Amino acid sequence: MNACLWIARATLACLLLLAVAASSLAAQMRFIEVDIRGDRYIIRAESLIEVPPRVVRASLLDYDNFHLLSEDFSATRYLPPAADGTPLAYSQLEGCVLIFCAVVEKVERITTPSENEILTIALPERSDFVYSRARWVIKPAGGHTRLYYELEMEPDFWIPPLIGGWAIRSRLRDTAMELSNRIEVLWREGVALPELAARQEGSVLAR
Repeated sequence: MNACLWIARATLACLLLLAVAASSLAAQMRFIEVDIRGDRYIIRAESLIEVPPRVVRASLLDYDNFHLLSEDFSATRYLPPAADGTPLAYSQLEGCVLIFCAVVEKVERITTPSENEILTIALPERSDFVYSRARWVIKPAGGHTRLYYELEMEPDFWIPPLIGGWAIRSRLRDTAMELSNRIEVLWREGVALPELAARQEGSVLAR
């Protein structure tokens, strides 16, 4: 198992929440909480953003192209579904928290209990996590979108004791700025992630 960028979207969802919410152009971060209980990490966050709910939901579920939103993601993609038909998604992240750098992988079951809720559960045998469960709630709030996110995870690798809640919050905010800029620009310009992926692929093929 690999060590320690465990937080930079311990689900893909967390980074997107903080990314959109951190935007200085429109978003308001209501709170971020990081609670460490033994080997378990619990993260809760809520924000108000001026991106329509449908755009937020589509971005959260677009694992085939989500890596285009941040250099921290070296790969994200959908996999063949589970035997019961549930969608499976893979993500690989590369980066550092303080002086500790690592590659972290995860395979998750993706379900949508309702139009405004997304639930992801990691498969431990295919992930760098003993346990990881994340839940999104996406609701309209006037001209804004209200996002609530909660994540409980237990990494399957050693994390240095000095990597505490403050380091996690700092790392999330740094990555959030990069993501928020890209999401806001794409939305304002009317460019969806699949379209951006097609443009980049065309650019590579033209070289």
